[in-house]
Amino acid sequence: MEALRAGPRQHPASNIRNVCILAHVDHGKTCLSDRLLSINGLISEASAGKVRYLDSREDEQRRQITIKASVVSLFFRRPDTGSKSAEFDRAPGYSLSSCPTQRCSRATSAAAGGVSACRNEPQSPQCTSDSRQNGGTSVRPDEARPDGPARQVPCYVVNIVDCPGHVDFASEVSAAVRLCDGCLLLVDAVEGVGPQTVAALQQAWNERVVPLLVLTKIDKLIQKLCLTPGEAYSHCQAIIEQV
Repeated sequence: MEALRAGPRQHPASNIRNVCILAHVDHGKTCLSDRLLSINGLISEASAGKVRYLDSREDEQRRQITIKASVVSLFFRRPDTGSKSAEFDRAPGYSLSSCPTQRCSRATSAAAGGVSACRNEPQSPQCTSDSRQNGGTSVRPDEARPDGPARQVPCYVVNIVDCPGHVDFASEVSAAVRLCDGCLLLVDAVEGVGPQTVAALQQAWNERVVPLLVLTKIDKLIQKLCLTPGEAYSHCQAIIEQV
């Protein structure tokens, strides 16, 4: 994933995905959002999980809970599944670049009066180009490669929606799910399934949104609960079966 450098209107609707993050309160939704933002260069890795970037309201920062659903647009280039390795092309020396003249990523609140963050950095006039630096040379998708003809790798705009987890703000979750193509369902590996986890999952099924289960805070199974590898496996398996 990369920060969105081109406006959504420059991407076809078929290449735009809306994904919401659902979970019980304090199960790691905003921390996951911070991590995605840090990977895309919007915030530093050191501040991920601390800055709570999508909690843009003053009361959200003060209370350290998400009250309003917020969305950020990210740019994703799918791995070239036709090559021998389907690993994500972010190896050292490999860069992705796209149009236009500014590197601009927008983080807007779902409520009116959203905020945006924009970094004015010059970009190449070439639109949606790949470059692999090899001793000062660059290879673009439309150029021939030693291993065969070049493949056009699809590009996607992924709109990540960070939803509240508190029961008092369930209406925000309901509105967000209706707008999304899929959802990430986060479950704390220590606390397990919470009441709002069940409510969020039910909401997703009602709107026919396919959930993807994500277990968070797995390290605490060792640090806090002092479980052995076998016990940790059984614990996680029980959570999956419960969901």
